[in-house]
Amino acid sequence: MKKNESTSGADPGNLDRLLAIGLDSETDEITSTASFEQLMERPGGHIGRYKLLRTLGEGGMGIVYLAEQTEPVKREVALKVIKPGMDSKRVIVRFEAEQQALALMEHPHIASVYDAGLAPSGRPYFVMEHVKGLPITEHCDKYKLTIEERLRLFLHVCEAVQHAHQKGIIHRDLKPSNILVVTQDKEMIPKVIDFGVARAISQPLTEQTFYTERGQLIGTPEYMSPEQADLSSHDIDTRSDIYSLGIILYELLTGILPFEPNTFRTGGIDHIRKVICEEEPKSPSTRLSKTSVEESDESARCRQTDVRTLCRKLNGDLDWITLKAMEKDRTRRYATVDAMATDICNYLNHQPVIAAPPAFLYRARKFVRRHRQALAAIVMLILVVTAGLLTILMYLRAAREHTYVESLEHQRLLADAQMLSGNKKYEEALAIIDPLIDSAYVGRQAKLTHAQVRLEQKDFAAAITELEALVGGPSPRDETAGQAHGMLANIYYEGDPCAPGQTNDYHQLWKTHREQAEQLIGGTASYDFLRARATQDVQEALILLAGALKLDPQHYDSLRERAHIYQAQHDYYEMAMDAACMITIQPRNPQGYDLKAIALREMGRYDEALQNHRDAIALSPDDPDLYDGRLETYMCMQQYELALRDAQKCARLRPNEPSYFYKPFSVYTALGQYDRAEEHYARFAASPAGSRDYDPDYLHNNTGLYFHLFSARQVFESLAAGRPWHGPDPPPHTAPYAIAYEADSSFRLLSNNARRIISTGFDPSWSPDGTKLAYSQGLHTGSVVAMLDLETGNTKLLVSPGRAPQWSPDGRYIAFVKDRWVLPPKRLGHLNCLAWIMDGETPKHTEEVWVRDMVSREIRRIDAGTNPHWGEQSKRLYYYSPTDNTLYSVSAVDRDIQPTPVLANCGSSRPRISPDERYVADSVNRELRVTDLVTQNVVVTWLVPPVIRDTLLVQWSPDSHELSLGSFLGSEMGLWIYDLRTRTASKVLTGQVATACWSPNGQRFAICLGPPFVEIWVADLTPDRSTAESFDFVQTLQEHSAWLIAKLSREIEADPALVYAYDQRADCALWSGHEKAIEYLKEFDDVLTAYNALACLNRAKRILNWPAQQRDRLLPLVLMLAGKAVKKEPENPDFQRTLGDALRNAEDQEVM
Repeated sequence: MKKNESTSGADPGNLDRLLAIGLDSETDEITSTASFEQLMERPGGHIGRYKLLRTLGEGGMGIVYLAEQTEPVKREVALKVIKPGMDSKRVIVRFEAEQQALALMEHPHIASVYDAGLAPSGRPYFVMEHVKGLPITEHCDKYKLTIEERLRLFLHVCEAVQHAHQKGIIHRDLKPSNILVVTQDKEMIPKVIDFGVARAISQPLTEQTFYTERGQLIGTPEYMSPEQADLSSHDIDTRSDIYSLGIILYELLTGILPFEPNTFRTGGIDHIRKVICEEEPKSPSTRLSKTSVEESDESARCRQTDVRTLCRKLNGDLDWITLKAMEKDRTRRYATVDAMATDICNYLNHQPVIAAPPAFLYRARKFVRRHRQALAAIVMLILVVTAGLLTILMYLRAAREHTYVESLEHQRLLADAQMLSGNKKYEEALAIIDPLIDSAYVGRQAKLTHAQVRLEQKDFAAAITELEALVGGPSPRDETAGQAHGMLANIYYEGDPCAPGQTNDYHQLWKTHREQAEQLIGGTASYDFLRARATQDVQEALILLAGALKLDPQHYDSLRERAHIYQAQHDYYEMAMDAACMITIQPRNPQGYDLKAIALREMGRYDEALQNHRDAIALSPDDPDLYDGRLETYMCMQQYELALRDAQKCARLRPNEPSYFYKPFSVYTALGQYDRAEEHYARFAASPAGSRDYDPDYLHNNTGLYFHLFSARQVFESLAAGRPWHGPDPPPHTAPYAIAYEADSSFRLLSNNARRIISTGFDPSWSPDGTKLAYSQGLHTGSVVAMLDLETGNTKLLVSPGRAPQWSPDGRYIAFVKDRWVLPPKRLGHLNCLAWIMDGETPKHTEEVWVRDMVSREIRRIDAGTNPHWGEQSKRLYYYSPTDNTLYSVSAVDRDIQPTPVLANCGSSRPRISPDERYVADSVNRELRVTDLVTQNVVVTWLVPPVIRDTLLVQWSPDSHELSLGSFLGSEMGLWIYDLRTRTASKVLTGQVATACWSPNGQRFAICLGPPFVEIWVADLTPDRSTAESFDFVQTLQEHSAWLIAKLSREIEADPALVYAYDQRADCALWSGHEKAIEYLKEFDDVLTAYNALACLNRAKRILNWPAQQRDRLLPLVLMLAGKAVKKEPENPDFQRTLGDALRNAEDQEVM
């Protein structure tokens, strides 16, 4: 900085001249007004390098002009000159205080000072930033800012005043006209102007400043603090500005001043001082409610609300904040502007505020002080009476405080129990709830929570009994009763009201409880939340949850439910927002941190996710699911050493859960620590889960397979994420890695032909225009109907529960299969095949076919049945009825037309009509059959390749010339294409392929993988060629059988204890007539030492009931399985009878 420059840009010489004017004596004042008028500056004139353009305003001590600076830069400025007739010694000293105060401060919300000097008239002037804005109150009303927007704008003002206070400056004349708001690039910027009455709190700006304040009323009365109005007070500090800010905030919130303006200035200066110093202002909400209807309506309109809502919003925190800033006693105000701003931020963030209503004793002291003489005679009498009542009052007060503390403790315990229930720690929750059942404070809420836990545990009978007790008899009709009615309505709704086979009582009970719930809690957040839990339309549930949160932004359950829906829709940003709100509302609940961590991980913000993982674990250090969540994040970051610690922690906390037992193995493998991985696998193989009896009937009942299923799934997840599943050097081809290598091969082969688009889904169905896929998301026995927009990548949930969606040819409807259990949203984001394999099937009612209208969003029931699909020609809906084993068709438009039988005595539950509606493709055990609908004759039969353990899944090509064939569960047959024109079949994909469907134009192929993957891939097909010719890998039936036997033999070589591989290999060899079939069967017999005898028998029985052509191929396997069952239970007559049937069939085969 140059020697003659100042920090404000003003010439120090000019400051010296300012200080020299009129300071020697009062006689230095210019007394001739006429001479002032001759020298007075006018628009059009010049002062130095500034041309005066027009007058902007006139204050108590100066005139402000809009001027144009000509050099060194050209710009418009505000130039302030001492008002003619006002340039006495005191005014000049006060002007000096203003100029120096502004020079000390640099802040984006304080008007900058540029220059200072003397006008030709000899009067001092200074140049400052020209703020082209409106006073803050006018700006807010003009643009109709909401309360929250006004508060955020006001926070910037607080920042500016706090900055001034830190520089030792008090404004002392804060008012709306001194706070101008400008708009730059759509951003509202307030600026504080006119520090004309400022002084230093640490030291005077000049020696004269102190004397200029004696006996003078400096400031604007409406915004003046009591200490400013009190002429005997010389101790003005920063809290005076806080009082003025409180008045401004009052006006911003209500549109009116705290004191009636019509009477405030009447009665002279003494009356104004009395009002400011002694009269207590009404709270903003009270003052607004007592104004005229027109004035209050205008205030509400300018804040984009109504009077009732505005008063409700002001009542409470905003009243307290405003009145605390306006306390008469400055020691009771906010200590600093920053403290006031912090309280406003707390309000905006829905956190507790520091401000609170004045205590009773404080109000009493003020009252006595105002009426000291009138009360003097009464005091003695009051003291005598008080002495007699004091003991009683103290006792009652102590009793009330004890009751209050006990009530708070019970509420805290109930909240803890609800948090534990939300985290699925049901037994811990019940342990806390049980002692609260008889609580005088939370007893009914505890009973409601107890019933909710019972519902989560699927103990419906107990839950219904407890809920009925809350609403029956003389029970109060309160909010708890309303919630109980709502829960009962949900239970009876899920209990299949009005469905065939169910009592009509269900429907009546559902209707009654729903009506009662609406009467008691209609219009509340709880009611909308319960309705959201009951609806099967997921998008309607989102609307209802949004309504609940509009009524109560802190309704935790609604936030949690919506976050889970967003998770299932892969909308991780919105999920993170709701999780953040959950954290704010319940900072001691780990759920919010866990959900936010998951969302951040999916968005790739790993460091932020880890912080939330840590916060969740700190709150619930014994929850293995939280460590598992962090483990997944570490795996995404390839920080395997840290992931290993969490994997080991999960296994220690829940040692009997196979998925957690597997986790350390996957991390050891990723680290390349294969010795430790194999040791871990050996421990699993020796554990009860790994050595459970083999079930040859249903492979998913074999817990020993979990390890390999998890391994295959982990390989797919790793490769899809672009990271290796093993260490720098590949693992050996030994026991633990056999399935992983096969999964690696399958993934790479699949990637050469298709791309992965849905990581957890099945049953894909194309929209007519081919831009969207409807599919089942979740489990085969517990899923939702979802829709993926292939162009945008956005996922939307449609119906819960639901599966097997099928789009109508015109796109108007989606038909689907519905199980009556409504899935809670918290499950939607976590549904996966491995969970189903471990947990088994969930109980469900009869399957039904439903239709969703994609325009009106109406969801309606068609009939009991499954396997819905559409005819391209008639636009009719086809479905299978298990009741009479018949394929039906029905109109989706005409509701009065009854279903029409199409094909009786179906061979399976998945018959499929061709697009041209001439044929039905079906299967009988392991045989494909195509039936001509006109003649009802079977025109095509084909024995499917080995090995299939579930129903054959068939899809038609759009031209009805080809069929895709797969199987959902436990299948090694892969995906086959059968050409009806050539009567030939080709295998195009290996592995667990469940089904595949063509796009309407036949140019793309949606491929669904079965367990353990349950994924959907899309392949592009080559135009003008058959589907099989579009794939790189094609096998004939003989090639497939040889390939499969070789594959299973490799797995057995790598892991001789892999029983299911022996089973599959023997089945494949027998079915295909392999020369080593009997040898492979003998090896299966030898290794099958621990098995489920009944399961062996059931599988043998099932094969014996097949047609002879299929049965005879596997007859040696039937003999072995029946023999195993009899060997384990030789006295069981059913076992002996089945073995006898098998032997007779074998003898008949030899005779033939």
